[in-house]
Amino acid sequence: MKKIFLVCLLLLAMLTGCVVNPNIPRENIEPIDINAINDKDRLYINFAMALHMVRFEMDGIPTEEQKGLFFSYLISTDILEERVAQWYNEADDIYTIPLSEIEEILFTYLAVDSLDPIEAFGGVYPGYDEEKEALLLSMIGGFGGARAHGVLDIKHEGDELTVKIGSFDMEKFFYSEPREYDLLETYTVDFLLDSENQNVFQIQRALRQ
Repeated sequence: MKKIFLVCLLLLAMLTGCVVNPNIPRENIEPIDINAINDKDRLYINFAMALHMVRFEMDGIPTEEQKGLFFSYLISTDILEERVAQWYNEADDIYTIPLSEIEEILFTYLAVDSLDPIEAFGGVYPGYDEEKEALLLSMIGGFGGARAHGVLDIKHEGDELTVKIGSFDMEKFFYSEPREYDLLETYTVDFLLDSENQNVFQIQRALRQ
């Protein structure tokens, strides 16, 4: 049976909210009404918000650590739920993920074509096993935290989709009356979509501003 542990890796974000980016002016911008966005686009919006929560960035060629972070987040989502179940060995109470599958998944969902598994997964336990050519994990976790997010813009150009979200001052967002949208930071994600399967896409860029 698959075991998924919800591990709160962003406790600091829950306690303090978003750190203000000094490079953008503080603005009061009301986000797009989420009810006006179709269900298909909401999938990508939610994914973009989650990537912002785990502080994933990619502008050009990502580092090995960024690749490892992205893969670790991706396998905690419903997108790869069936694969995760196959990787779990109940007798050993461990997940064994072959390198060939890691590369297949990573190269599909992220615009990269190489991976150094030792460097990418150096911070996880038990970690990458060179003899087995597999990543061994004692748990697969969700990523927690709290942010006040809103959609600022969403653009379709053929099979490309750009989602721009904003992170707002949490106290004003949740407790002011009327609600105030004090923008702290923006985060833009460029997706390359698969016309036949909405659960298959590739991240081209993810940038905090």
